[in-house]
Amino acid sequence: MKKISILFIGMLLSACTTEESITLILENQSDQTRHDAGIVISRGEISGWAELNDTLYPVLKTADGTYIPSQTDDLDGDGSWDELFVVTDFAGNEIKEVSLEFVEMSSYPETAA
Repeated sequence: MKKISILFIGMLLSACTTEESITLILENQSDQTRHDAGIVISRGEISGWAELNDTLYPVLKTADGTYIPSQTDDLDGDGSWDELFVVTDFAGNEIKEVSLEFVEMSSYPETAA
């Protein structure tokens, strides 16, 4: 069985506005299509790109403003999220540029499964 991997590269970009813009590049390095590829981004990784606020939760959006299905997970049960788990499809060798944003839990997007 051929192993398929997804390379995740995070980049912090400075914007010309008052808001911080965080762009992430997601890449399928295989020529095979990936359906429902799971990607885990740790709180530690995200805290290296942005100052975290305990009342805000990370979400990913495409360039057209569509939310990518995701959830935050509290792995150690301390009441704070520890990772962002994202599910997305990839064509072979596809590269996706997405935005990392933060929302309040009351505004956390519901996405189709």
